[in-house]
Amino acid sequence: METAPPPLDQDQEARPDHNAPFSCRIEKLVFGGWGLAHHGGKTVFVNNVATGETVQARIYKKAKGVRYAEMVAVESPNANARRPVSCQHAGICGGCSYQHLTPDAQISAKAAILREIYGPAVEILPPILSPDEFHYRNKMEFGFTRPPEGEITYGLHPRGRFRHILDLQECRLVPPALWQAGQMVKAWIQQHDAVGTTGQDGFWQHLTLRQAQQGSQLLLILEVADVADLRVKQLAEYAMAHIPGLCGVGAKLRHKPPVWLAGQHHLEETVGDVVLRYNAENFFQVNIGILPRLMSRIADIIQSHPPSMVWDLFSGTGLFGIALGKLLGGSMPIIAAEADETAAKIANDNAALNGLENYQSWAEDLYQSGWGQRLLQRLGQPADNALAVIDPPRAGLTNKTVAELVVLNPKRIVYVSCNPTTQKRDIDWLLKIGYRLGGVQMIDMFPQTYHLESLAWLER
Repeated sequence: METAPPPLDQDQEARPDHNAPFSCRIEKLVFGGWGLAHHGGKTVFVNNVATGETVQARIYKKAKGVRYAEMVAVESPNANARRPVSCQHAGICGGCSYQHLTPDAQISAKAAILREIYGPAVEILPPILSPDEFHYRNKMEFGFTRPPEGEITYGLHPRGRFRHILDLQECRLVPPALWQAGQMVKAWIQQHDAVGTTGQDGFWQHLTLRQAQQGSQLLLILEVADVADLRVKQLAEYAMAHIPGLCGVGAKLRHKPPVWLAGQHHLEETVGDVVLRYNAENFFQVNIGILPRLMSRIADIIQSHPPSMVWDLFSGTGLFGIALGKLLGGSMPIIAAEADETAAKIANDNAALNGLENYQSWAEDLYQSGWGQRLLQRLGQPADNALAVIDPPRAGLTNKTVAELVVLNPKRIVYVSCNPTTQKRDIDWLLKIGYRLGGVQMIDMFPQTYHLESLAWLER
């Protein structure tokens, strides 16, 4: 079963004699946004294609026995799947991999990938759709670059070429106000630092922008070589004075937390009737528009047998626990656990902001042992008929996490994942300790991209 290609080997370019175009048929789309084909006895992953098409392709990289190719011409198109692209960078930029596909074709491709991961015995329910095709991302991190003989600019990696930055002239994934803020930062740098350097070893390295959907407030974080440099201070002053909606500017060194230079360092977001604050560096879902639909679906799953309490694990700043607390009446105990101490504290503040008095958020490393018993002690009462909501990072759970879940012994589990492969592995573990899989559903959190989230629920 081929569901995803291996990682690209950045050091292995295709030899010139392998660069001649060849014809191949696209058998299916696989995770990563690639079309699967075979040529010359090799597996080939081709970009910018649709299932069933015959295309001309040219190999440009090889890795671990497979080849990566760019589509150079469509010989026989899939007319039911293709559409004209709306961005000049589509097909080149790594930000979008499915923009050439219709919305239905994108959903079909992602659902097929999820079905292949889970196998034919598991029914995949109809997807939870994003209300917005474009302009839905509330956060984007751009890399600064200086093209040869050009000015400093910023962009994203070209598809499959991680050593380069594509000079973006537009981006349809982000809201217009967020894009315009970045353009103003770029214009200031071009005007005031004509000799500045960029990239991993340069002065200007990355630009991160975050926007709250409600109220359109913006935060800006610069990753630079020296946060105390006068250029950074001057840019922060300019940005605060001239960028509409900007409420704070920070600067950071690589792999370090930001130093706040001006304004506030948090945003406030409204999801349904829940108000949540989060800091610039906290994790928060990037597609706010789909969250009320996701929360409504989780409520539908659990409301037929309401839990007596909720364990909110990998809870971040409290989204799931607080939203479910309000949906279920606001009085039941909710115990949240999150490794990020700052996020755990903010979650308690968010619970108070939303009127939840029986909510506790604790800083716990859920990849270690012992936290299950500590959470039970903090609950201070039996945890019969409990619900656990799990929203882990891409790596999923570990055997220690599962062992601690055994300690908590929730009757039901709702598992939200940004990596269906690790989610399926974790569910196999949970099935072995007595849980039954109730269902799996795709969440189209990231239109125009191959990324997808999946929702699964289990019970004893």
